[in-house]
Amino acid sequence: MIIYALLNPQYHMKEIKVDREIIDFIKMNGKDYRVSTSCYGPVILPIEMKSPKDTDIRIPVGKNTLYVSIVQAKYIDRVTKSMLYDSSFRKKCSLF
Repeated sequence: MIIYALLNPQYHMKEIKVDREIIDFIKMNGKDYRVSTSCYGPVILPIEMKSPKDTDIRIPVGKNTLYVSIVQAKYIDRVTKSMLYDSSFRKKCSLF
């Protein structure tokens, strides 16, 4: 597990840890991702599916960025493999 971000003090939040599996996943795919809100909780989506917002926390991952929704940043302290988007979500949860 890697600690990647100490969040903006103005939001009074804690550190967010990013699991090595997620770091490797982002580097392997070579694109930016966002931790967003779904009907099942936090989900990691490519930014092509869910664009980052100005209020997102930005975590550098190699040449890419992992954006974390400020809403999710209040509740999570770790980004894990279980948050990776699965295409079956689309059938069960149409909005991200």
